[in-house]
Amino acid sequence: MNKNFDDTVVPFNDCFYFSCFYSSLFPVLKYFNKSIFPFMVQGIPKYKQNDKMGNFGLYTEYVFNENVIETMKKTGLQFDTWVTSKGVVQDVIESLIKEKLVIVSVDCYYLSFRSDFYQKEHWRHFLLITSYDSRSGCFNVIDQETTDSDYTWHQLPEKDLEFAYNGFISKFKDDGEVTLTSIGENGRKIKTNEDFESYASQYTTNVKKMILELLEGNQAINHFMDQYSTIMENESELKQNSEVILNGFNDIIKVKKTQKYLLDHLFFHHSELTQSIQRTVENWNFVRIVLAKYHYSGVYKEKSLMKTAKILREIQLEENKFLQLLLGVECEEVIQGFLNKKGEKKC
Repeated sequence: MNKNFDDTVVPFNDCFYFSCFYSSLFPVLKYFNKSIFPFMVQGIPKYKQNDKMGNFGLYTEYVFNENVIETMKKTGLQFDTWVTSKGVVQDVIESLIKEKLVIVSVDCYYLSFRSDFYQKEHWRHFLLITSYDSRSGCFNVIDQETTDSDYTWHQLPEKDLEFAYNGFISKFKDDGEVTLTSIGENGRKIKTNEDFESYASQYTTNVKKMILELLEGNQAINHFMDQYSTIMENESELKQNSEVILNGFNDIIKVKKTQKYLLDHLFFHHSELTQSIQRTVENWNFVRIVLAKYHYSGVYKEKSLMKTAKILREIQLEENKFLQLLLGVECEEVIQGFLNKKGEKKC
C-alpha cells in the first residue's frame, strides 16, 4: 500500500520561483518541515534584453550561485533520481510505497486536465505526484489547469502519465537531464527552524558576487527605454510591438513579486529595503497596466503611454538604490564607480 500524502501536502501558491520544478519541490520541502529559502536565495534575478525580441524586448533571467542538487543535499532528505525511467508508472508507484513524493517531467500535450495545452501544444513541465489509487488506476498530482491558475489537485491516469513522460523524453530531454526525482525522509522527520538571518546573509553574499552583472542588467533598462520611448510616439510601431513588450513586462512583474516575497521574509527588519522593492513592483504594475489597456483596447493615449517611459527611468534608479541599500557602504564605491562610468546619476 502506498503512502497517501494528499491530506498533508499543500500546493504552493505564494509566489512562482524560476520554474515549475520549484512549484513541485516547495510543497515537498514544506511537508518534510524543510525551508524553501535556502533554494530561493541561490537564484538572483537580473534584467536582460532578449535578442530574439529585437531591441524592444526586456525581461529577467535568474543567475544561480549553487546547483539545485547541491542545495537539496544540504536538506538532509533522501532523494533518488532517474535520467530516464524505463517504466515510469512502476518507478513512481514503488517510490510512493517507500513513502517518497515524486517530481516527474512531462509534456503537457498529454495531460487532459491541462486545458491550455492538452492536444494543442507541446510544453515541457514538471508535476508533483502524491499518491496512487490502484482501484481507479490514477495518480493524485499537484499541478495547474492553466499557466495562470493556482496549483491544486488533479487525477492523472496511468496511461496519461506514460504518454506525458515519454513525450517529454522524446521531445524535450537534454543529455544527462534528470527526469524523475523521488524525495523522502532520511530517518525521522526533523523540523528545520527558519534561520532568516543566515538566509539574508547568504542572499547578500550572492548578490555581492554578481554586483557588476546586476548593474549591467539595470543598465539594460536604460537601453530598452531609448527604443521604447520612440515606439510610444508612433502608434503603428506600438501596435506592431505591444504584445512582445507586454509579455516581457508580465515576466518581470512575476519575478519582482517573487523577489518581494523573499525580501519580506528575510529582511522584514529592513524597512527601507522592503519599501524599495515595493516601489519597484508598484511601478512595474503601473507600466504594465497602461500598456495592457492600449494592447487590448486599441485606444492610443500618447500622454499616458509616454508617462510609462518616465516610470521606467524611475525603476532603473530604484533598482540601483536597492543594491546600495542591500550591500551598504562596502560596495558603494563599486556601484558609484560603475554609474559614473556609464554617465548615470547617483542613486
